[in-house]
Amino acid sequence: MPGPFWMWLTNSGNKERMKKLETVLVWAGLGFLFLLLTNLAFFDVLRRDFGSRGKKIFWGFVALIPFIGCLIYAIIGIHLGRRIPREPEA
Repeated sequence: MPGPFWMWLTNSGNKERMKKLETVLVWAGLGFLFLLLTNLAFFDVLRRDFGSRGKKIFWGFVALIPFIGCLIYAIIGIHLGRRIPREPEA
């Protein structure tokens, strides 16, 4: 049995409110997705060796550009750096 808020929200007179809520939820979901991708790209930059500190800083800034930076890094930057191997545990 749905709660009173859900019944109020889905009432036939509140179709406009429901569309606004759907729009907000879509944008919030996209924002969260890009926040997650940006964090993944930035921490991947920290784990890779790009040959110089300047290149690493550059790719770190690119990864932090909202929305498009993580995509640019995923397409171009990830192939330029190499993984730093972990030291084996004794």
